[in-house]
Amino acid sequence: MPESVQPLDSPVSTLVAERAEDCAPTEQAEGAVDTARVLHIINGEHYSGAERVQDLLALRLPQFGYEVGFALIKPGKFIDSRSAVDARLHVVPMANKFDLRVVQALVKLVRDHGYRILHAHTPRTAMVGRLAAA
Repeated sequence: MPESVQPLDSPVSTLVAERAEDCAPTEQAEGAVDTARVLHIINGEHYSGAERVQDLLALRLPQFGYEVGFALIKPGKFIDSRSAVDARLHVVPMANKFDLRVVQALVKLVRDHGYRILHAHTPRTAMVGRLAAA
């Protein structure tokens, strides 16, 4: 097995599994489920590729106990094109690629709405999502 491939019982896979368990919905007393909240951080100026994937995830994740929201950093076509219209939509615009004020807005969203998972697809959203999660 190549060194870059980790066996399922490796320290890396164990850490990933433990972190995933921390974010998963949990059963409470008498069968109630504590909903885990996922915030999809998306560009939003288009409705293609990453935006479509995150929209599809937002349609399906609720059946697995997740509540989904979107944070748009470049509002545009996504707002009117999305299928997951029941998912909460937050507009946190970035003035330009160097505008890191959006990080503070994301931190506030995460705290105020109890998001436990931040999900990003593009370099820009991954960067601001990582900074907000720190």
